Amino acid sequence: MATAPSNNSFGLHLCDRALTPVMSSSRRSSSTDSNSASRRQSQALTAFTAASITAYDTASRLGLGLPQRVMVETWASGPIALTSYLQSSGHARPVAEHAPDSLQHINGAFDGSRETGDLLANGTGVAEVNDVGEGENKQQSSPLLIASVIASSSVEIGEARRAAAKLERTGRDFQREWARKQDQESITREEG
Repeated sequence: MATAPSNNSFGLHLCDRALTPVMSSSRRSSSTDSNSASRRQSQALTAFTAASITAYDTASRLGLGLPQRVMVETWASGPIALTSYLQSSGHARPVAEHAPDSLQHINGAFDGSRETGDLLANGTGVAEVNDVGEGENKQQSSPLLIASVIASSSVEIGEARRAAAKLERTGRDFQREWARKQDQESITREEG
């Protein structure tokens, strides 16, 4: 894992869905130093990323499409959290299904009919999300990466957004390199 450039006011974290860090502003601490500030920061960044993955999955399950970014800003110039979801270049960004022609009453009765699909309480249809695009080999698709920037104050929003953009570029470079190596391994297996 690479260490992100040191910036005392930001927490930076880039990892995959399995929460394996690619880059982080927290340093790995020794097993004997389990209560260190770095270990606590690493645990906090991992927990935040796990919550971000849950938000990503929830939006996908509800048919809202695949999120690109989430920003959480607290009241009175408190901390800010920016999360970017870096899908592989082969993933299309599906659009949420429109409200169906039929409406559901509060008592559960329907006006009209809907032959397939589930309805949410707001009348929006639940769309299925394909993890692999048509004609795309799942093995060669680069992994989803989650880039997180945590700033201590909303005063730093401009700097935090710039840091998030840099972290996104780093993540995209990682995905391109990962896909390139997968392609090379595939060619080597086919030749062998």
